[in-house]
Amino acid sequence: MVPVEQLIKARLHGSILVAAFGFNFAYKRTLAHASRAWLEESASAPNGTWGSFEDFVDASYSDLLESDGKPKGLISISIPFYAWATFKFGFGAYAFQASSAGWWYLMDMKTEDTRLIIPLKIFEPYNLKPGVRQENVMKEVDLRPLWCICRDGTLGVPVIGELPELCRGNEAFERADGSPRKTMKVKINWPGYAPSDKQIRPLSDKGDRSIKRLMTLVAGKVCAFLDEHATACTAKMGTEAAYVIGTQTGEISSRDVLLLGIVIVSEGAATPILRLRDDFLSQGLV
Repeated sequence: MVPVEQLIKARLHGSILVAAFGFNFAYKRTLAHASRAWLEESASAPNGTWGSFEDFVDASYSDLLESDGKPKGLISISIPFYAWATFKFGFGAYAFQASSAGWWYLMDMKTEDTRLIIPLKIFEPYNLKPGVRQENVMKEVDLRPLWCICRDGTLGVPVIGELPELCRGNEAFERADGSPRKTMKVKINWPGYAPSDKQIRPLSDKGDRSIKRLMTLVAGKVCAFLDEHATACTAKMGTEAAYVIGTQTGEISSRDVLLLGIVIVSEGAATPILRLRDDFLSQGLV
């Protein structure tokens, strides 16, 4: 049997989360999610259903109702992981149904060109204190990314202007126990710039806690961050050359950035997953 590390590593080749946050981040989150699901499933399944954790992970990447083992009907660039019915983290906005009727979590996505993905330094509170603190945070944080998948099947929305219609856009953004997230911090660690920490209210006064509202708020904070630094006199000091924010040729403005989704990094904070528009490649700007 192929070791779990090799199974996951093979799936992460060319992944967006690896490009955005590094291999260790993407691997550890996938492994932790798989471990959670394994504990839940193995506890409820009849004895002997699963021979090993490796068997379970391998099966979680395969659609047993498809001849080639690949789930159909999902966004083509997705890296899906089967949504086991016993897993305590519910389906909600995170799960998508394949043609075979099974439900899948989209734990990552593929990218054809990693140069378009903005490498943001991730905020990981469990790195601040070793031991029990790390384990507790990893247990509580929802490790599934939440993606901006448009109705036309494309991934990502502009951070400026009105959002297009999203798949699952009307689903509620909530914790695993179904309770609403009233406030949340959006953490942006853009390469070469001081970290930004802005608060949003995913739950409106009128009770709207939809994914569309969430992504609109996150996109707005990203747009505001870029606009603020594009006009600041000292914005370019100390930045990394490839990710200078501004309005001149070769610089990045809010019109150049797409929001692909978010990852939850603590119980009260999320980090956006960002991508540059394709034109940056054709114009030789990356």
